[in-house]
Order: sequence, then structure tokens, then C-alpha cells
Amino acid sequence: MSDAHGSGEMTPVPVPPPPSAPLLQAPPAVPPPPPSAPGPIPPPPAYAAASYPQPSHPVPPPAPPAARPRRSHLLAWVTGGVVAALVLAGGGVAAYRLVLGAEGATAGDFAPIADIAQEPDTLWEWTPDASSEIADYVSPAGGVGALDGTVVVVSTYFDQPTWFSDRGYSPDWYPAYDEQYDSAHSAGVLYSEAMSAYYEDLWAPWPDPSEYLPNGMTEEDLYLSENRGYSDGFYDGQYGSESRLVGPPAVDFSPEVVGLRATDGSALWTHRSSDEVELDPAIDGYLSLLEVPGGDRVAYWANTYDTEAGTSTGVVTILDATTGDPVDSVTFDDAVSSVVATADTLVVALWAEDGAVVTALAADDLSGEPLWEEDSDGSELCLFAADVVAAGSSSFALGGWSGAPSCAITGVQDFFAVADGSRGLHLRTGDEISYTPVGAGYLQEDVGYDDETGSADGEAMLVDREGTDLWDEPLPIDDRSFVQVVGGQAFYGDFSDDADWVFIDPKNGEAAWDDEVTEGRPIAVHGGAVVVQGERSLTWFDLKTGEETFHVRSGSGQYWGQVAESAHYLYLSADDELRAFSPADEDDVWSYDLDPDTWLHQVGDRLYAFTDSVAPLG
Repeated sequence: MSDAHGSGEMTPVPVPPPPSAPLLQAPPAVPPPPPSAPGPIPPPPAYAAASYPQPSHPVPPPAPPAARPRRSHLLAWVTGGVVAALVLAGGGVAAYRLVLGAEGATAGDFAPIADIAQEPDTLWEWTPDASSEIADYVSPAGGVGALDGTVVVVSTYFDQPTWFSDRGYSPDWYPAYDEQYDSAHSAGVLYSEAMSAYYEDLWAPWPDPSEYLPNGMTEEDLYLSENRGYSDGFYDGQYGSESRLVGPPAVDFSPEVVGLRATDGSALWTHRSSDEVELDPAIDGYLSLLEVPGGDRVAYWANTYDTEAGTSTGVVTILDATTGDPVDSVTFDDAVSSVVATADTLVVALWAEDGAVVTALAADDLSGEPLWEEDSDGSELCLFAADVVAAGSSSFALGGWSGAPSCAITGVQDFFAVADGSRGLHLRTGDEISYTPVGAGYLQEDVGYDDETGSADGEAMLVDREGTDLWDEPLPIDDRSFVQVVGGQAFYGDFSDDADWVFIDPKNGEAAWDDEVTEGRPIAVHGGAVVVQGERSLTWFDLKTGEETFHVRSGSGQYWGQVAESAHYLYLSADDELRAFSPADEDDVWSYDLDPDTWLHQVGDRLYAFTDSVAPLG
């Protein structure tokens, strides 16, 4: 495995010293300091850390969604004798990507859920176990199914940045800060004394800051983000002051993976991540979950960062979905960027200093020798087909956690055969290339953007997995016309306020309708129709004819996002509302008020919601 690490530096941003700072005035004109002598150490730079100083590695920690300081829990719905579980939780990046993160990911991209024919009632709720000090900031995050949907697996996340700020602690503090500050403050005092001696005896040599900095540091090292403590301490030491950042007390928290019984929400097992790796909840206390095909195992991956050393470590662990016991685990010397799984193989993208490294491991022997390992410029993986994984700049799950095809990928750099890592596909790659499943092929979009004008220029062509064109002519793409993929179907035209678009027949790439739709945008495909959102309405159009089949009013400015589909119903959400539609009956079946900041996610044949609200449903 690669053991290279990034070494990115922050650009120094000088901050004017306080007017009374005596040690930063220019030395006297006679005698001048040696031409190569460094000047006094400037004040610390203006660090651009949003909520926590990031280590100097190429992969930042996953960014969980911001959570509110309110009690989070899991709830389940029951209706008509069919359990439709609802999980209320505070975040989950993977869940967001699955449901709403993929552009154009809509009902046709999901396996059906059980019918929810009536407005749901609360069935059960589950709350993460945490100390009273941090309980309001610990939430379930992510969620995958196992054992044919009888077990729901979630992870827990501690929103430490918000906990910091609510208690007046500095969001820029980090665990190594105080030790760094103390050692550098003493060094700053000595440097100050040396500067005072220099001013008293102008023939004395100019003090070299590097001779005073701790641990053999250079002046440039002070501007690395993980050295904020050194920079602050050395600066304060020069002035005889102390204005260190205030950090919180130690918190006993380790992210957990919990298996819940889908019927009643009871916890079947709990796995503490600290059994495999020690995670700092402020930087890397977030676990990404992955369902391993076969249903009896789940996996999680996480990264831990040594902010002082500037190094990254990634870990991937497989758990038995029945007991929560670790089946196998592997640790890497680099941060894990992305993981995809087949029934017998886990493919992992790692960040190395010179780019990504893609490695394949046997799912039943993670700690064994890699099946293969290849360099790549793509750090996000997509299970492009059952036997092919693509590496690109970003990928979006379209239809669950496994299967083929299940995702769209942009900025494609490489295609690897899962079995041996060979690059057998004859598909184009490049920073401007993206692929999205459409019908029996893949929509290959090659679009360039002018950074100065913001204009776009390119084309879209449906290809098979060997790169053979399936249409006679490509669809041109420019500033006004482009392709939107919804529910595995392609729509082409102008999707702005002055809409002018049609459904594209995937067999030939030509318009399938005689008339164009002149309003709205497609948001879902269900029951042989495309659902179009207008300014104040939702309209169903038959995919074969383009004729309107169903129309309902909606609130002004509501942005409807697809949630899920069942055999008879389509479920859409907007703002704080979830609605069920039955196009076959031309009926708006029910409407349900959701708590603020609710996100919906499908696990197996049930619909789950992730929220930070305390209010139960019912």
C-alpha cells in the first residue's frame, strides 16, 4: 500500500501587529543586518478554517451535514398493517447522495418500497446512547439495510463543532494545540530576549528564528494549518502575552455502528469504532456505511488524521450483520476516499501524495494481499457495471448500495475490471467526461466550460460499455440546451423558466414526442409517465405520447424532490411536506407534515427519514 501523504501549506496572510508591538519594528539603519537575514517572525496568518483546522493531507474529513443541538432519534411508521419504517436522524452524507444528491436521481432509479396507502403513524423510536453532556449533539447518521431488510444499520455522529461554538470554545482549537502552544510560547520568549539583546548590541548577529523554533521547525512550518498552536504560541511569546485558543474538556465519545430490528427499533447489537481505530470526533468522527452484497454483512470506513504529523490513516471494517462482530478489518497508510463492494470484492480508493491509488481486496480476507492495485487520478469510485468500477472526480448513487448500473460518475479517469484491475473498456475518459445509465446504455457527456464566460459547449451520446455509439447523431449541448437524466430516462432541451424540452427515445436519440413541453422540469418517472414540476403544479405526461395524464396544484415556489416509489404510489417531498400520489387513480392520496430539515432515504423496501428534530411523528 502507498504510505505517501500530502503536505499542503496554507498561504501566509500577514496580519498587522498591534501598535504597541515593540519587537516588530525595523532594525536600525546602522549597522544593517546581513542581506540574507530573516526579519522578525510575523504574527500568525488568518486561518481559513471553517470550524476546525484541517490537517495538511489531500483528503479532508467527510463533511457531515450541520446538525442542530436538539435531541435526535429514530421513528418508524406503520400503516394498513404494513410496516414502513421512518428513521429520524441528524445527517448522513451517503444517505443524502442516494436520495437527493444525484442530479436527476428520481423514482425510476429506486427499487420499490412497500405501499404506504394511508397517512403513517408512529411505530417506534430509537435514540443514540450518549452522556447527558453531549446527548443533544449525538445523532444517527447514514443507514443501510441487511438480512433482507429485517435489520437497519446506522452509525452515530457527534456534532462537536456546534457543541464547541454553543459553549464558547474556539472552533479552531484541536487536540494538539495546547502542547504546541506551550512549547512555542517558551521559544518565543527566548527569541524575544535574543531580539532585545540584538537591539542593545547592534554588532551582534541577527537572531535566526529557526534556531529558536521547537522541534526543528522552519519559519515556513508555522503557516501549516496543523501548526496553529506553534504559530500562536511563538507569536504570543514574543510579546509576553497569552491569548491561546480555548478548547473544551475531553469528551468520551466514539462513533458507533448499531444494528436495529426493523419491526420495533430495538438495538440488536452495537459496535464501537474505537475497537478498530481511535477517531477524534471533531475531525474524523464520522463513519461511512456500505452494504456488502449478500445481505449478511455491512462495512464501514473512516479516516483518522494526525494533525501534528500531517499524516492520514484509513480503516475499512466488515461487520456481521447478525451480531455486529467484526469479520475482518484493514488499515491503510493513506486516507480512504471511496469504497464500493461486490459480493466477493471491496474496491477502495486511497489518497496518496501523487494522486489516488485504487486497490481491490477479497471481501473475505481484507487483511490479505490486494487482488490488484493501480494508480489513478480519480478518487471517487462508481460500480459502473457488475464487473467494472470507474474512478472519477465524483460519483452519485442512483439505485441503492449495490448492483449494476447503480451510479453516475463525472470527471472519469479510469475503468478497472473488478477481477484483475485491467483497463479493458474502450470508453473515453477525461476531466470533462461523465457517464449516466440510460436505458440499456450509458449517456456519455463531453462538455467543456469557459471559466471566463461561463458558457458550455459539448455533446451527449448514448454508448454501450465498449464505447460503441448507439445513436446516429449526438445531442448538442450549449448554454441553453442540455440533457437531464431522470429515472433512467433522458430529456433534452431548455429547462430554464422558458422551458422547451422533450423526452428522448433511448433507442435512437431522437425526440419521442411531437410537441415540446413548454414549462417546468422533469423530476420523476413513475408508471410510464414523467412528472413535471411547474411553478404551482405537478403534471404527469405519458412517456410514449407526451400527452398530459394527471395534474395537481402545489404551493408557489415549492421545490419537489423525489423520495421513493411503490407499486401504486409515488412519494414526493417539498419543504416540510411529504405527499403520496396515485397517478393511476388520478388522486393525491395523502399529505404529511415533516419536521424541519428532514431528509428521506430508502433502506430495503422501507422509507426512512433523517432529521435533527425532537418531535415524534403521529
